[in-house]
Amino acid sequence: MSDDRTQALGLKISLHAVHNLDAIAEQQHTSKTGALEYALAFAARPAGERASTVLGRLDAARVEQALDCWTNQLARATENNSKAFAPPEWCLIADVCNGMLWEPGIENPAVMIAANVADGHHLDGTGYKWLSDEATELDGSLERVGAGKPTPAMREVDKQVSALVKRIAALDGPHAWAIVAAVQWFWDHCADDIAARDPWWTLQYRRRWTKREDR
Repeated sequence: MSDDRTQALGLKISLHAVHNLDAIAEQQHTSKTGALEYALAFAARPAGERASTVLGRLDAARVEQALDCWTNQLARATENNSKAFAPPEWCLIADVCNGMLWEPGIENPAVMIAANVADGHHLDGTGYKWLSDEATELDGSLERVGAGKPTPAMREVDKQVSALVKRIAALDGPHAWAIVAAVQWFWDHCADDIAARDPWWTLQYRRRWTKREDR
């Protein structure tokens, strides 16, 4: 018996669902289908034992129920976040979090996101890129290589970044994970004619994009 079949029987996931996973992976599935596929795959990992303790049986309906509960929390947090951060701040966050791997076991990634923003600015001057004009960004580049000194405009950006870091670090788990989900969505679709300053951090924009692609 294959590993997939063994895991399906052990987790009480229908064999029909297992047979469909490969087909689903080859299709341009909806975000919910993709998320459900991920949830089913995750349940088969060692964390599946913990999930079964919390959720009970791990059939597709129960996993989808848990997914819906978490999605609803993220949706509410996303609405709040879209009003709490300005567009240039979202661009900065996405920039410094590109390529990050987020382990599901992390209860609250807020401190990690905040650290990325702080490090990205201090090491690469990313804050000057998104929160200032080109002249300030150039001044920041010169200062980092020792060919210049901080200007009043640079110090103002430094303050903005410090304030942003504190606001992110103060977020609770759902709001921090909503940032992660938004950033992941952007990088998943950044090749699809989506500009960094398009409001991809809002649910309204992502719904419109999904409807457009489904036509």
